[in-house]
Amino acid sequence: MSLGLQSKLLRFLQEMAFEPVGGATSRNVDVRIITATNLDLHAEIRAGRFLNDLLYRIEVAPIRVPALRDRRNDICLLVDHFIRQFARQYNKVVQQIDPLAMQVLIDYSWPGNVRELKNTIARAMILSSTGKSITVDDLPSKIRNETGRSVSRENLPLFKSIPDHGITLRQMETELIQKTLAKHQGNKSLTALSLGISRKTLYEKIERYGLI
Repeated sequence: MSLGLQSKLLRFLQEMAFEPVGGATSRNVDVRIITATNLDLHAEIRAGRFLNDLLYRIEVAPIRVPALRDRRNDICLLVDHFIRQFARQYNKVVQQIDPLAMQVLIDYSWPGNVRELKNTIARAMILSSTGKSITVDDLPSKIRNETGRSVSRENLPLFKSIPDHGITLRQMETELIQKTLAKHQGNKSLTALSLGISRKTLYEKIERYGLI
């Protein structure tokens, strides 16, 4: 925004009035202005590119939205949302994402934030050829290369042996949930995805088995 346009906006905010096209008198208005930027406006002020008075007029209740890489727990929720959205839009049968592919997305740095994630899922939905799931192969090479994740399913947690004295299904399920939670650093959305259950079911099992 140019300094000239900033000055006009500042005058409007100070007077909260405008003159209609062709009118001869000003009209008072009652408005709420919501603004957004990815710039440091205090730095812009120091550089002479933003008006100090305008900032103090619009900075009433600032809300900082962290970069996607700083709120990785949101990635699972956003991916689920975009899959449902693009499944309808593109008439696709894809319903979920493979746990390994999800881990790749969580490990990626996301310089383009949510917009980049949305475009990545849209691309994966279009290219997906494996039925109902997005796999690692459906993700862009730059994302796969940056994370350096192995796509081998041998990395998934499995029971390697059963004790001689046996093990109950409850013990097996408890241990599997614990190990999967640990593998995904406590991320319950990714844990539920890896286990093939809903988050609601996972929360119920965590409470039932005293894993809280």
